[in-house]
Amino acid sequence: GSTTCTTTKRRGGENHEEFWNIYSVKRLSDGEVFTLGDKIKVYQHDSTKTIDSIDLYGNTSSMKEGIWLRYSTGSCHMAHVIKQTRPIYLTHDGKDIFPEDTVWYVNKENFYHDYIKAYPEVKFNSDIRAYFLTEEEAKKYIIENKPALSINEFWEITWMETSGFNKNTYMKNLVKQRLNLK
Repeated sequence: GSTTCTTTKRRGGENHEEFWNIYSVKRLSDGEVFTLGDKIKVYQHDSTKTIDSIDLYGNTSSMKEGIWLRYSTGSCHMAHVIKQTRPIYLTHDGKDIFPEDTVWYVNKENFYHDYIKAYPEVKFNSDIRAYFLTEEEAKKYIIENKPALSINEFWEITWMETSGFNKNTYMKNLVKQRLNLK
């Protein structure tokens, strides 16, 4: 996509093409201002995008008339985007959490997991909970961190250590069995 937009002005009865680089636009319906480099959330993707360029299409275009915000993987009409505010917190693995994101958390004490809607008023506490953007990431954290040995398994491993058996092979097989992997 081009970083320039075409607009036509009438001057002395002739049409002249002029190319303008649009840096910033204001949406009249709510007064929201969008500027190159801003982070936006796109309805159909529900993911954060960065505005690379802003294009204007008239009613002669095959695209819907109006202002389109372009990002690396496509573009969206200005009416269908939400401006991303600054992140309000980071996930356990360092990803940004923005207001109204769905955030999965794992209670570090009992490994209970659930999700919440993130708002600035939410009290994020990384000492008590680990936070993630997807349920899969939360479940992976549980698998990697939840203690899962029975007392008998613990004593078997302890016995193996003192008897010279290969503890690593036993542990790998035990983990595979616990995770229902082949």
